[in-house]
Amino acid sequence: MAFSNSAFAYIDPGTGSMVLQMAVAGILAGLFYIKTAWSRIRFFFTNLFSREKDDAKPPAGETGRNSDED
Repeated sequence: MAFSNSAFAYIDPGTGSMVLQMAVAGILAGLFYIKTAWSRIRFFFTNLFSREKDDAKPPAGETGRNSDED
């Protein structure tokens, strides 16, 4: 059992097709992951640097007046 003779076997077209499909799916999944990770990294740094600039400005809608006086 430990040492076997040559097996006269082949890989049928269905198996080759399945292997090709798994390879393509793996590549596409990897590209999607990279895209998602890049978006998260870009979003993090965009928010990080935009907060520093926006700290000096009042939030939108605030003009310094009390809205109850109107």
